[in-house]
Amino acid sequence: MAASAIEQLVEAASLTTAEILARYPDKKFFGFTCSYWPEELVPPVMLSASGAREYYLEELKITWQRLVDLAGEIPRPERVSAALELCERLRRLALKLDELRPWLPSHLVAALLRAGQLLPREEYVTRLEEALTSLTARKEEDAGRIGVLLSGPVLEKDGLYLMIEELGGRVLADDTCTGTRHYAQGTVPEEVRGATAVERMLSRVVHRHLTMPICPCRHRRLQERVDYLQKLAAKAGASGAILVVRKFCEPHAFDAVPLAKGLNEQGVKTLVLELEGPEVGGQERTRLQAFLESLAERRDQHGGGQKLPAAQ
Repeated sequence: MAASAIEQLVEAASLTTAEILARYPDKKFFGFTCSYWPEELVPPVMLSASGAREYYLEELKITWQRLVDLAGEIPRPERVSAALELCERLRRLALKLDELRPWLPSHLVAALLRAGQLLPREEYVTRLEEALTSLTARKEEDAGRIGVLLSGPVLEKDGLYLMIEELGGRVLADDTCTGTRHYAQGTVPEEVRGATAVERMLSRVVHRHLTMPICPCRHRRLQERVDYLQKLAAKAGASGAILVVRKFCEPHAFDAVPLAKGLNEQGVKTLVLELEGPEVGGQERTRLQAFLESLAERRDQHGGGQKLPAAQ
């Protein structure tokens, strides 16, 4: 019996780099990374700085030419336009999946989104479209689960999401590098300048990078990330936030302390959870259980839809 689109995507999300390369020998994969191509391109980190847009556009032009030299050909304009439309279509589908979070297991949504960073774009879009039809029909009640916002770096395994579910929680907003933030659209540009399809494509890439939700590696103003996550948690109906810090991921480690302080001050009770690797164990379970129980008690005391006082 053929596997369903959902099963195929979940299976793909668990593949190692070696397995992906073996399955698609004619494809080029960059893997999980916070930069696009670390050896070739350095995006601006202060997005509101004078000259950030111009700098990034020039860097992209240089990178594009290097890719053209490697490929030995210049893509036709219609192929460039088709690639742009494919990526936008992929992001629209991913955001539709994100809207189903309250009714789907957290680890399932995480796996389906992560597959989009591993599979060839055309294959992922086809499977996700089919999967969304089935997922919409199988929505389940949350059964009083404690909704949380999850923020952090790359999470290449589903263990943390599964543990949250086992302890009665549900990830209602995912701000990890492998979650919804990866697919954020940014604002729609009023005008995309460029004489050629390639120039217009690069301008759109620059615009998206400068306007999409920030992370610890990109900045516009000091308070923006706190305000963004507070609004994200409120919109999703999350009772609290979990900030994940992975060992050796310094940007998220630097970000966690002021971010937790700011969220707590705005009424979003926050747990900073440090992980040695992609897996979670007994220590993480104990801390998560205590945190979720405190959120449940706080929710019962103040009511789920009311603005809560600053977290202690």
